[in-house]
Amino acid sequence: MSTPLKLSGFALGLAAVFGAAYGVGRVTGPVTPAAESRHDDTATAGHGDTEHPGTGSTAAHLPGGLLVSDRGYTLTPVTAPAGEFAFQITGGDGRPVTAYDVAHDKRMHLIVARRDLSGFRHVHPDLGPDGTWRVASPL
Repeated sequence: MSTPLKLSGFALGLAAVFGAAYGVGRVTGPVTPAAESRHDDTATAGHGDTEHPGTGSTAAHLPGGLLVSDRGYTLTPVTAPAGEFAFQITGGDGRPVTAYDVAHDKRMHLIVARRDLSGFRHVHPDLGPDGTWRVASPL
């Protein structure tokens, strides 16, 4: 079989596959995310759905991790000495949360990424008895 005939056959087969995929896509319609289930407010903050209690709205346009407040929890920066980053996670009642589940051997995984995503830091702050997390500045 000649090279031009092989290339023509390949191009025809490729066009048929793309045409079939386009047809299936037109019949099935656009891909939409699955309906999110409502989680209990005691779930770990920052995971799962992004519905805000009391507002009835869903922040579907924001990916998880870009919110300061989510499901009644708020990340609140705390004044710290130079070279240290400190924060609290406050609950709906405004008091710092002090009980956390352990995930991957740590109670907190703080990931700080550059806006252009060219670098990131993954650190594990220490929790104080007053609910304040402290870590050497990850910036």
